[in-house]
Formats: sequence, C-alpha cells, structure tokens
Amino acid sequence: MIGGLYNDMRLGAGKVPPLVAIGDTATIQSDKYGVLRVSLAQDGREMVCATMTTMVNQQVFSNTGLALLGSMPANIDGRTNKITFDRCVNSNWRLMQSAATTNATLVFAGASRLARLQGQCATDVVSYVKIYDLATAPTQSSVPVMVFEVTGAFSLDLCSLVMLNGIGVRITRNIADNDNTAVNAGDVRALNLTYAR
Repeated sequence: MIGGLYNDMRLGAGKVPPLVAIGDTATIQSDKYGVLRVSLAQDGREMVCATMTTMVNQQVFSNTGLALLGSMPANIDGRTNKITFDRCVNSNWRLMQSAATTNATLVFAGASRLARLQGQCATDVVSYVKIYDLATAPTQSSVPVMVFEVTGAFSLDLCSLVMLNGIGVRITRNIADNDNTAVNAGDVRALNLTYAR
C-alpha cells in the first residue's frame, strides 16, 4: 500500500501529504528533483526509506534526494508478525591486534544485523570471541549471545542474526560467560566483524 503521494517533501506548516486508503491504489509521483520517494508507516511511525523492487534488483530511495542501490527486502518478523526491513551489510569493525586485556568494546549502539566474523589467532592457545546484544561495552557480568572458540585463521557466518540493542565484543582466554581472563597482546589479529546497521 502506498502511504502518501509526495510532489515536494517540504510541506508547509500544518499541511500533510495526501494518503491512499487501505486497499486503494495510486500512481507513484516523483518530486521536483525527479526522485521517487516511498514512505511506509509502521506503528504510527514513518520510516525514512523503503524499497522499490525492479526486475533487476531492489533500490532504496531516501529523503536525501539520491537513489541508493541496496538490498532491503521486506520480511515478516516471526516473533512479532510485523514487517521488518533487512538492512544492507554496510559496516565493518576491526581490531588490528588484541591488547593484553579482554578487549571489551561497544562496536555499535542500536538495532543491527550480524554478517561475518573473521580473523587470525596468532598463537596455539585457544581464545574465545564473545558477541553481546548490548548498547554499552560488555563487562564480566554480561551474558554473550554468541561465543566462538578461535584458533588459526577463521571466517564465520553469523547467520544474519538481529541484535536489538547493539553489538558488543569481548575476547577472553576461557569459555565461561563470566570469565575475565585477558588474552595476550597480539593473540588475535585482523579481527573483522561485518554487520548491517
């Protein structure tokens, strides 16, 4: 359903865009810049951008005046039965080499989607990379969502897991959730966490 027709995004005070009633259809109009804009409302909140599907791929049209290529298919969230938009994989956090700590880091604060974890364990001693659904840096008392035992070179698919609050990372020597044993400097190198935000 098209939620509104926009000829000009800059509406005057007190004015609202025309709405299309449920079940009705309408022609999508471009604005004065020649850009197509589609806005969906969910739970009464208007989303910044939405998808438009073509025969070739999907395009994201935003309110910046530019058409951005991307992949954001609409899916139904099985937990809430509401529409959710997949985020494009567009961000990467990296740690060149571990310090002699647990390397507790807040990677990103906010809803996000995990894509891939890869790196190199430069020692024969096992390390544990722990990922948390948090909006703050994880601590010893935080409970990880994922725990990975890493040795040698590793590249792990994170199954597009949705993180509701944010992404936190710790690297410890032991597997226990509350382990606070630091790894040695340089034990883990070229650690890359790719995600969508």
